[in-house]
Amino acid sequence: MRRLVLYGGSSLFFFYSFFLFGFFLLQEKIKPVAINGFESFVLYLFNLFLTCLFYYVFLRIFNNKINYSTVVSVYSATLLPTILFFYSNLFFYFLLPPPRTLSLLGIIFSYLYLSWVSALVFWKISLLYLCLRFLGRLDLFKVVFLIVLYTAVFSLYFLLLYQLQLIRLPII
Repeated sequence: MRRLVLYGGSSLFFFYSFFLFGFFLLQEKIKPVAINGFESFVLYLFNLFLTCLFYYVFLRIFNNKINYSTVVSVYSATLLPTILFFYSNLFFYFLLPPPRTLSLLGIIFSYLYLSWVSALVFWKISLLYLCLRFLGRLDLFKVVFLIVLYTAVFSLYFLLLYQLQLIRLPII
């Protein structure tokens, strides 16, 4: 993270976006979705740039030397757990398609799946903390404040997207 802040790295954004674009196209072919893969990708880009704009505005208050492209490239590093989550869900969809049963194997799978998802969420939060910490040179209190503020501001927006069936999870 620190190296990304110091030297930049827009290639990470394009690399992860390529995999997410592939996921959205693949998901469209495998599972029934409300919008097609390209529209999902455009919505992902819009949400990503909106999130980066939010953090940019508030990080700019704490650090005047920051620029938007640095925020986008460093925030892109937090997308790795998201990509793993999406592709692992496709894999599990093939491995054990719904509906799953309450048998012993189904319960074991559910516990393993919840452990996997919990680890990914913790990893995502840790990467987000490091991203904001290194971008703005912030202390723990300010980073937690920014994350809580983001959650409060964007909760209604993501709820609206969920109600419109444009997204299933607001993890990005």
